[in-house]
Amino acid sequence: MIFFACVSLVTARGAPAADETSLPTDVNLITAIDVSAGLIGPQAEALQFDGTVEAIVHPDFLQTVAEGHHGRVGFAAFTWSSQGDFTMPVRGR
Repeated sequence: MIFFACVSLVTARGAPAADETSLPTDVNLITAIDVSAGLIGPQAEALQFDGTVEAIVHPDFLQTVAEGHHGRVGFAAFTWSSQGDFTMPVRGR
């Protein structure tokens, strides 16, 4: 899915090396995406993914991150549903 590719791209661009995982961030963002079957349809689900992608790759957001004290933002995204399904994508490099 495009969302996960873009998240991987954004995290990979600023991803710390294995020995740098304790480096501080300016902020840590956690995004929960509702994928409850029957409550939202495929179009609403895609809208959530697309909106998140647009936000985190927007030049103004990336510029703000770069201008931060540490120049880093921690980012995690996961999906959840009312049926109890939970998925946390693994960060790509």
